[in-house]
Amino acid sequence: MRNHAPLIAFLSCLVGVVFLVLSLGCSGPKQGGTVPAESELYSLMSAGRAAFRQGSVEQAATLYRRALMRARAMDDASAIGDAAYNLAACRVSQGKYEKARALLAEAKEEIASIHGNLADILLVEAKVARLQGKPDEALALAEQ
Repeated sequence: MRNHAPLIAFLSCLVGVVFLVLSLGCSGPKQGGTVPAESELYSLMSAGRAAFRQGSVEQAATLYRRALMRARAMDDASAIGDAAYNLAACRVSQGKYEKARALLAEAKEEIASIHGNLADILLVEAKVARLQGKPDEALALAEQ
């Protein structure tokens, strides 16, 4: 049996690039020179991911915070959950565990409201509990 993972990854990347090009080409600034909320959110999240991958955690946190504010303004539960989760990951990297916990709680609430998968959020919550010296809580979260 052949391994199709590289082909699937390439096609997924290609679809993403095509979507990005089409969305940028089709959704220019609205009247008055404002950028559509969805485009701004997408740009902020993409830039945040890139900054985080490059080790620029402070810059990533700034971008994710702005994305979270935009997602809240849009009242988009999925986007709020994603931005809050990513900002929480930055806060964990910075050792700001209480801020991370608050963001993870928000992410969990928003994702649960749309019946989304909470597994990643619970695992990061477990990691934060472990880092805070709360092994029983960490174990309970990991078991969920």
